Formats: sequence, C-alpha cells, structure tokens
Amino acid sequence: MTGPIMNVSRLSAARQMMTRPYQLSVPTLCLMLGMIFLLPLYLIIAAELEGKSLIHPELFLDDFFPLTPAWTFVYGSHMIFYMLPLLLIRQDGYLRQTFYAYISVWLFSYSVFLLYPTVAPRPESLNGGDFFSWLLQLVYHMDPPRNCFPSLHVAHSFVTALSCSRLNLQIGNASLAWAFLIALSTMYTKQHYAADVIAGAILAFAAYWLFLSKATVQPFDNVEKRGAPLFFIGLIALHCMVALLMGGIYLLK
Repeated sequence: MTGPIMNVSRLSAARQMMTRPYQLSVPTLCLMLGMIFLLPLYLIIAAELEGKSLIHPELFLDDFFPLTPAWTFVYGSHMIFYMLPLLLIRQDGYLRQTFYAYISVWLFSYSVFLLYPTVAPRPESLNGGDFFSWLLQLVYHMDPPRNCFPSLHVAHSFVTALSCSRLNLQIGNASLAWAFLIALSTMYTKQHYAADVIAGAILAFAAYWLFLSKATVQPFDNVEKRGAPLFFIGLIALHCMVALLMGGIYLLK
C-alpha cells in the first residue's frame, strides 16, 4: 500500500503548491515585461550581422561531437525547461534576482554578439529523410546561424538549474543534469561550437554568483519537497507531448 499512498501524497502536495498565493511585486512584473521586450533584439542583431565576416571559434573538442540529429529532441526542450523557476519559485525577492540573472546574461551576450560575431558550425546540407533530420532542419530554418558566442541556450539553461538548486538539492541536481544534456545537444546538433558552450556556462555561473548565490531564499518545506518532483516530471512529459505532436505533423507533411 506504500506506493499508492506515496503517489496520492505527492499529488496532494502538488495541488497545494498550485493553490498557494503567487504574489508578484511591481518591480518583478516589470522585469518579466523587460525580458519580453529584450527578445526581439536577438533577431535584430542576427539580421545586422548577415553578410558580414563571421568568426569560427573552433576547438579540438568539437571533433568529439559529430552531427547527430536525434539530439534535437533534447535541444528543443530548453523552452519548456525555462518554465521551471516560474513553477517552483514563489518568493518574490528571489524570483526577481533570478530575472536579474537572466537579463544580465542577455545584455552581456548581446554586447559580445556585436563585438565578437561568430557563426554556427552547421553543415552546408543536412542529409536524411528521418523525423529528427526534418526537425533539425526546421530548427536551422527558424534560428539564424549567428549570435553564437556565448551560447544563450546554455547560459539560460544553467541559470535555470542554478536558480532551482538553492531551493532543493534533489531538484537542483536533476535540473543541472538537464542543463548539461542541453549543452551537449547544442554541439551534437551543430548549433554551437564547444567554445560557445564553455562561454555560456561560465556566463551562467557568473550571473549566479552575482545575483543568486547570496540572495535570501527559503528552501522547500515538506509540501514543496513532495510536490516539486511532479512539476519537474510534468515538464518532461509536456516536452514529450510536443515532440509527439511534431511527429504527427512530420507524418502528415
């Protein structure tokens, strides 16, 4: 009987977490809006760099990561992974510090994109008629092969993981593992060089040290310890559902 009781208890804890007040101050809401307004700058900078001489920051490490389209499944999970802090952080002050970390990563990266313009190590053509090759080709079409150093994909993922690590060790370790897999995926999909990934990770840890490492935060209580894993698993399930939907579109095309 232990298993069913444990499952019901976790579901009950997750429901309690969902119904807890989620009060955001005006400064935090302004930061959320600011992040939305910063997003178009990524595409504007990429368009500005089109046709210009771009740098290939290739390292010997890149030879260890051959093009493997199946890693697109992991690569595409980053947008869903970013939702984790919004689900788990219910403390306004700490959530605001997390947004500071995200925004500092963006602003610093945007400056580097202009001063040190690089290009992605994509192949000239992508052979293969399988689902993952089609999906990777879709990624290539939607994402300009510029603005690569440092990798925002990696920096965002590690800021997400590190922000959650202050709340709970178990969730923090699982989040860091997810962020590490996303970092690997950027190289296996040839969206980034190893130098981009290393720079992105360093940038994330710098943002964590500046804004999150000493921020006031209350660790998970007993309810959150039991309910939070379901949120984590739920995001993975949501990503799998999106992948299945894309698979349906692939079969119908």
